Amino acid sequence: GIWHKISPIQLLILLAVCGVLLAIVLAATTFGVFRSTDIADSWQLTDSEWVVFDAEAMQRAEDGRWWLACQRGVFNSSDNGKSWYYQKLKSHAHHYCEFRDMAVGGGYLALATKAGLFVGKAMAMGNVEITPLDAFDDRVTEAVAFDSATGQFSVVEAGGAFWRIDPASGKADKVADLPSKGESKMVVTGRDQFIVCSDSAVLAVDGGKVSDIRPAGSNGKFGISRNG
Repeated sequence: GIWHKISPIQLLILLAVCGVLLAIVLAATTFGVFRSTDIADSWQLTDSEWVVFDAEAMQRAEDGRWWLACQRGVFNSSDNGKSWYYQKLKSHAHHYCEFRDMAVGGGYLALATKAGLFVGKAMAMGNVEITPLDAFDDRVTEAVAFDSATGQFSVVEAGGAFWRIDPASGKADKVADLPSKGESKMVVTGRDQFIVCSDSAVLAVDGGKVSDIRPAGSNGKFGISRNG
């Protein structure tokens, strides 16, 4: 990949264009979810059943509903973030311990946790039954993303293993071993194509091929967002 440095003015223009296109901006923090309708000039605290969030991931599903994963709970919003409903989760297996990431797609909800990967139906109301996939046992999973082109989820373990998941059958196939380990986030860039970002690396995963695409001369921590 080719990276270009942009000026502060170009960044402001980019943010302004994104804000106009999205109209509504949501920001999840450790003490609540805030909503802006004026390109982040002003913010309003949204209505929720919880106050302390420790947000980990937020994503909009195909039906327009927003989903928010926090360390200890999952929420959804059907009114563009004005209010948030606490989503009750049920597991008849071991406990998830703590959520690390989340993805929704194809009617399914996938949760990366400190005790494996859990998958369930992305229901708007009532209890959601989530099931841990046997392939991950109780190992830490750090990142998960939904590829709408294939209808599958991809998952990154803390140990660096990259997996492809069929949510309907629960079948898991190991695709690659990534050179980076520990905390990571992931975005989909095309059919079976992803960017995985960790504290020390930016990796492109194309099928089973892994490439380092860090900007030349960069150092320190990296971050990435799948929204906006």
